[in-house]
Amino acid sequence: MSEHTPAHAPASLGPAHRKVGVVGAGGVGTAICYAMLIRGVAREVALYDIDEPKVRAEVLDLAHGTPFTSASAMTGGADPDVLAGCEVVVTVSYTHLTLPTIYSV
Repeated sequence: MSEHTPAHAPASLGPAHRKVGVVGAGGVGTAICYAMLIRGVAREVALYDIDEPKVRAEVLDLAHGTPFTSASAMTGGADPDVLAGCEVVVTVSYTHLTLPTIYSV
C-alpha cells in the first residue's frame, strides 16, 4: 500500500458482484434494488416478479437513476430467466393469505 492509502481501504472501489437479483417488486424489493444501486453492490441488478406491468414500471423507474451509480444495468421482468447469472438472489416476495385460503388447506 502507498503511504496515501489507509490500511483499511478496500482493494477495489468497484462493485463486489457482477449481477444481483431480487425476487419481489413490492415496496421492500424495490427499496433493496434502490439501495444496491446507490451503494454500488453490483454492476447489474435484476428484479423479478410475476406481475409484469408492476415489475416493468419499477425497472424503468430504477433504470433512470443508473447513470448516477456505479451499476451499468437495471434489468427485470416476469420471466425467471432474468435472474440467470446472478451471484446473489434476495427473495422478498410475499403471498397474501386470506382466511378462506388458510382454512381450506
